[in-house]
Amino acid sequence: MLQSLSKLYKKYRHTGTHQAMNLVGVAMLLLYPMVQGFTANYLLGAFVGILLITFVASAYYHRALSHRTWTPTKSMHYIFLTLGAAFWVLPAMYWVGLHRKHHRYYDTDQDPHGPKAGWKQNLLMVLVNNPEPSYLKRDLKHEPMRWQNTYYLRIALFTTLVMALINPVLYFVAVGYVYSSFIMINTYGHWRGVKDSHILAIFSGGELYHKTHHEDQRKSRLGVFDLGYYGLIKWMK
Repeated sequence: MLQSLSKLYKKYRHTGTHQAMNLVGVAMLLLYPMVQGFTANYLLGAFVGILLITFVASAYYHRALSHRTWTPTKSMHYIFLTLGAAFWVLPAMYWVGLHRKHHRYYDTDQDPHGPKAGWKQNLLMVLVNNPEPSYLKRDLKHEPMRWQNTYYLRIALFTTLVMALINPVLYFVAVGYVYSSFIMINTYGHWRGVKDSHILAIFSGGELYHKTHHEDQRKSRLGVFDLGYYGLIKWMK
């Protein structure tokens, strides 16, 4: 299983498909308003991005899978994993393994991201970071995550093709918003020490209550404006 997992991530990293889609999204997020202004499709894409970072990345990938602060239903696993693949959030096993390594080594030279990792490692996370199967021993038998591993790229490419025809601005702005949020959380959240920010927490699904999270990884509620908690986790406890 560990060998097959490593092969899967090697395929993602070497093709660069995942990284390319995220960087296209970041470019759309930053450059589109300069040319076309803040159109309805752009604003809707940003809103979808906020929902994705709040519920898929923060509430599910981060707090349910990485730290097990709440337990989703089986159907919720498949819904969130499908959305994670559809918007290039990262394969959940990769995300979880990388995040647990971050907690083990945060703000040291072995941290896979953050201020000490440098701009290249923060911007090109998938291309420069190896999978961390040693942090996934209990998760390798997790059937929904194994299912996502198998179909991740197919779901992502299919969604990209469909949305490129229907509404490419909305789609790529949402993808770019999620990836930009990861970069902001990983860098600003650790800039000159781990910190909290009420304002930025609103736009990151509660993730910028970063100091609170590092002080207690098992806390399901991170702060006053923790939308991931009040919008979902609270009702599942």
